[in-house]
Amino acid sequence: MNYNNFDINSVVKQVITEIHLNDYSDEDFIEVFIHKFRPWVKEKHGDDIGGYPMSLIVRTYFEEFCKEFDLYARSYGGPAAKMASAGKEMVEKGLHKLPSLAKKDKFTEKYKKGIQILVKNLDLPDFVTIKFEEERPYMVYGSVDVDFNKFVNSNITTEEYRAINKISSTLRDNFEHFLGVSYGNPSHGLLDFRFSSSPNMIGEEEWIKKVLNKVIKKEIKQIPGGSRIHSIRYERNNFNIKLKLVFQSSCGYSTQREVTDKARELVRDLGYSPEIVRVDN
Repeated sequence: MNYNNFDINSVVKQVITEIHLNDYSDEDFIEVFIHKFRPWVKEKHGDDIGGYPMSLIVRTYFEEFCKEFDLYARSYGGPAAKMASAGKEMVEKGLHKLPSLAKKDKFTEKYKKGIQILVKNLDLPDFVTIKFEEERPYMVYGSVDVDFNKFVNSNITTEEYRAINKISSTLRDNFEHFLGVSYGNPSHGLLDFRFSSSPNMIGEEEWIKKVLNKVIKKEIKQIPGGSRIHSIRYERNNFNIKLKLVFQSSCGYSTQREVTDKARELVRDLGYSPEIVRVDN
């Protein structure tokens, strides 16, 4: 290419949808820069100078190179940072196409039947639904939808609790062992699988408003000593629910303990398993 006659304005700017720059590291962009920069130096300043150490020609000709190719590349930081910045901008402008081993087909479509079998074998309660999203091939996001009313009124076992809390790690292991996938960068042809650690509790707010606030809290405050409760706070950490009793500052420890014990009995009598709804102070 004759760099003297190169016109950056003739380059057609387009959105490079098949390239995801976040998949690439500074090393990749430095390689892009070097691939274009050293030949440019030889073309502009001669073969001898173009063969000088990279550190020298970058220090001498970096700004001239960026100006000719209309690159805004950072002028601060060390040589490596500047080269990476210039290389990345060259890709964005369409001056260089990065190699990619990205899959064309979607993981969730290719392994649809296998995924269904692996999810079924988790033997989860019927109030749990696993969802997968894959807008880009091999970039998979998993999440859990929970029917809150069924969950909070269930008699979930310890084994089911363990299975629910291990969904992410179990699926990762099973995808690798039974589907033969390897994890890593999608642009390297690998699977990037991320799973939300927080379940989506469907119907939780309505239950809090109509059941907890209007029924449970009122009945707890009506038990002997319940008038000493200042407030009842609802706390949830994933699948662990706690009703925290906050007592008046003048309420003694023994009274707090007695009221808390009675509140636990009341919640259990209302049909809620202490494994699901814990009462504490």
